[in-house]
Amino acid sequence: AGADLIVLAGGHVPTQNRFFAEIGLAGLLKSWPGVLVGISAGSMNAAREVYAQPEEEGEAISPDYQRFLPGLGITGTVLLPHYQIVKDEMVDGLRLIAMEKGRVVAAGWSGKIKTVLQMITILTALLLFNEHYINILSLAVCALTIFSGVQYFWELRDLFREDFGK
Repeated sequence: AGADLIVLAGGHVPTQNRFFAEIGLAGLLKSWPGVLVGISAGSMNAAREVYAQPEEEGEAISPDYQRFLPGLGITGTVLLPHYQIVKDEMVDGLRLIAMEKGRVVAAGWSGKIKTVLQMITILTALLLFNEHYINILSLAVCALTIFSGVQYFWELRDLFREDFGK
């Protein structure tokens, strides 16, 4: 008479994390044989270690705000489900500024390599399902993402100088 499916929905990551700890959810899930689906904060809290990105007013500057929390331990992979939205807003916004000034922004070599590595990581996850390889590839993708982002903003730094002074 138990559930076959549990959905961990979204919400405020630290609040949900505290609730899961209070009800002892990690222990309850250890021997549970069903399917677990995580959405947004729910997927983040499924990790062994959770990165709780500040999202409410004052969290980013509060010295008491804990960015790393113990999670449910379902996976060893730290999940950041909304990373793409933040990236897209920054990159697309900068592209709009560049277009307004008559500049075309082409994809750099590091971004292209990152895309290929992302595809390899997904294929590895689907075909091999080896957490060790997936973690290594994911770290490489993260490193290339940071590098390509820095490269992108560095190449367009003159746009900031024009708008904000030297």
